[in-house]
Amino acid sequence: MKKILFFLAFYTGLQVLTAQAPNLFKYQAVARDVNGSVITGAIDVRLSLLSDGADGNVVYTESHAVQPNSQGVFDLTIGKGSIISGDMQSVQWSDHEYWIMVELKTPGSSDFMEMGKSQLMSVPYALYAADAGIELHAGPGIDIQDKTISALDESPDNEIQTLSLDGNELSLSHNGGKIILPEGGSDSWSASGNTIFNSPNAYRVAIGSTQATDAKLFVEGSGTAFAGKFSTTDGTALLGTTSGTGHGVFGGSTDGIGGVFTSVNGTAGFFSSGTGKALVTSQGNVGIGTIDPEQQLHVDGTTLLENASGPALLIGDGNIGIGTTNPTYRLTLIGGDKDGIFCSSETGHAFSAVSESIFAAGYFYSTYSPGAFFGSADDYCISMHQGTSGSPSNQQGILLKEAGRNWKMYVDVNSDYAFAYNNNLRAWIYDSDGSYHNSSDRSLKKNIAPKTNVLQGLLKLQAYTYHMKTAEDDSPTSLGFMADEVEASFPELVVEKEGTKSLCYDHFAVLSVEAIKEQQAQIEDLKSEVAELKSMLEEMKSMLLSSKD
Repeated sequence: MKKILFFLAFYTGLQVLTAQAPNLFKYQAVARDVNGSVITGAIDVRLSLLSDGADGNVVYTESHAVQPNSQGVFDLTIGKGSIISGDMQSVQWSDHEYWIMVELKTPGSSDFMEMGKSQLMSVPYALYAADAGIELHAGPGIDIQDKTISALDESPDNEIQTLSLDGNELSLSHNGGKIILPEGGSDSWSASGNTIFNSPNAYRVAIGSTQATDAKLFVEGSGTAFAGKFSTTDGTALLGTTSGTGHGVFGGSTDGIGGVFTSVNGTAGFFSSGTGKALVTSQGNVGIGTIDPEQQLHVDGTTLLENASGPALLIGDGNIGIGTTNPTYRLTLIGGDKDGIFCSSETGHAFSAVSESIFAAGYFYSTYSPGAFFGSADDYCISMHQGTSGSPSNQQGILLKEAGRNWKMYVDVNSDYAFAYNNNLRAWIYDSDGSYHNSSDRSLKKNIAPKTNVLQGLLKLQAYTYHMKTAEDDSPTSLGFMADEVEASFPELVVEKEGTKSLCYDHFAVLSVEAIKEQQAQIEDLKSEVAELKSMLEEMKSMLLSSKD
């Protein structure tokens, strides 16, 4: 995410450099980063003078290489930098208003970053006054002291006209006219201390209009000026309250903005409520950081949602999109060239997903790379628990699916590690000794036929020691057969997958049993032959003994 590196805080502003007022003036500021820490490394500052507005023409530009001190303070003299464009001597201070634009660049940055524009007020215009040599002279009856102009004539007898009140007749001398003030009557307004009030309470006040039919105080204006303005130094400029269900403050507009809240350094708007709603909009879009919101809530900038004890955000219906304006899921996050989501926690789960239906609690999918990646510094990459909440109706652990076929790996109710294909138990590992067991019940099998003539085939096999080509030469030596040689005697034991022949060495244990049986049969035959030969020898021995007698 791209970050704003730093900002400037004006420290002492702009000052005229010398009493002779050359085309130079002082600029001082404090450089801080986004965390409020001062910047002490070397930076480049580019300053431009703009005429007649913040978006006016650039009449002069110069740059400075500065080194802030340990407090981040740096100063420079405008007019003494490296000139980029324009001429400071040609700036017409008397004919235009001027703004100053400040841009900064830190080492490693490819370009300057604009930090803000501000209008030059009275101090720089001393340049114009000094250069022009203006000197003011007081005429007759006028006194000029510093910045104060006053009249010296204090005589009440030489005025052009006089305003006089005679009874209820108010007149202006020298045929200026007169009016007759109304007589009698009573004034509904009274004063008490510094408070003016009216009686009865039903009276209304109208300013700019002759009627105030729907308000105690009705102010009507025209043009672009404010119809009413409230200002204070430290207190509340305008307070609106209601004790019932009405509006404390109500603002409306036909085509413009119903209410505008601005602040230079404070809070532009503050809304709070004890148990009710702090801010409500019944219709229309709300914009934060934008004056042209496109949705009911349009935020242009960084958003922070925080709650110390409960949920920071509760959503009813609809989808949420991050990085997209067209979310298709409850939360759709498009990360672009960055990680889509990052979760971290010091004490709890970094990421939790719970499903209250038959569907999976989490779904991971990728077009080209792995659908999910798990890593751990010093613990299990993946830790799975079945039945930690409630009683599971099925034995489940890991499910691997592809085009309707699936493998399941799980810990069963006997704590054995089981493997199932399409919900059929294929094998399991005994928890007590780690022995591996295949499903071999006769009821699970078909096309059953005895395997014979095994011994001769086994006698043709040669055992080898070897290293796989991908293994290091100093790795442990492997022991086994060559599948190509096994295929000549036992083709059913060789399986080819992805162009490579493979063996299941468990099958050789079965063949060994059958070979032992065949060998035992041969031994039994040999034992019978030996017995017959021994019988024959005994007979021959008896015959020889008889012949001697």
